[in-house]
Amino acid sequence: MKIAASDFDGTISFYEKGIPEENLNAIHEWQEAGHKFGLVTGRNLGLARHGLEGYDLSPDFFVCLNGAVAFDENGQLLFAKLISSDILTRLLKHPAALESRRIGILQPVNSYGYIRRRSQEDKPLERLPIKSIEESDILNTKDVAQISLMSDTPESAASAAEAINCDFHMQLCASSNGKFIDVNAYGCDKGTGLDNLLKCTGWQAEDILTVGDNLNDIPMLRKFRGFTIENGINEVKAIAEKVYPSVAEMLRDHI
Repeated sequence: MKIAASDFDGTISFYEKGIPEENLNAIHEWQEAGHKFGLVTGRNLGLARHGLEGYDLSPDFFVCLNGAVAFDENGQLLFAKLISSDILTRLLKHPAALESRRIGILQPVNSYGYIRRRSQEDKPLERLPIKSIEESDILNTKDVAQISLMSDTPESAASAAEAINCDFHMQLCASSNGKFIDVNAYGCDKGTGLDNLLKCTGWQAEDILTVGDNLNDIPMLRKFRGFTIENGINEVKAIAEKVYPSVAEMLRDHI
């Protein structure tokens, strides 16, 4: 049995296009052959399931919020690593948070958002199941597994993530994904998330195949066999074992 662990946004699903039929068919073939297929995503379970609405696709596992939490195929929580309230308080006073256009507060399943500055680019986000809250309510939110910040450019997002990692050394880990900055408890990334999944399931590391397209995918691509697709960024292509036209091609090559 092989285990395919795929990023969601930009890897199997695409903005305004959704999940191509080619990918859906290949995932079905993969699972019918007795293999496992799961998502490893920056989304939480609620947002991941929202992205799957309308598709005949049933992942065998979910590693969510960049490795901070994981669920089995039925949505049962397997593990979670949360951000402590005192560190969250300090993070919200950090320049990266104060300059963020919006702040996402993500629990393992539910999502909340505070909007500081609106723009036309935010319209796709408004279609997501994110409950709006006031800034003063952020610290009252329990079980926070990830804070999502939004910068004006991918470059400024990368700089903000670097600043958070420096200022919260061994307390938080931040990674940029386009204009977004995902902030988790220290030690969380997609690679360690898959490690924790293996501990919960008894699956073997040598059976894992990973595929992703952006910076937050690099830890899992380095830790396990890692692949990317043609629209992956250069940093990912540089460390990937192989670049495929699509996830469908990757799955069929290893089935």
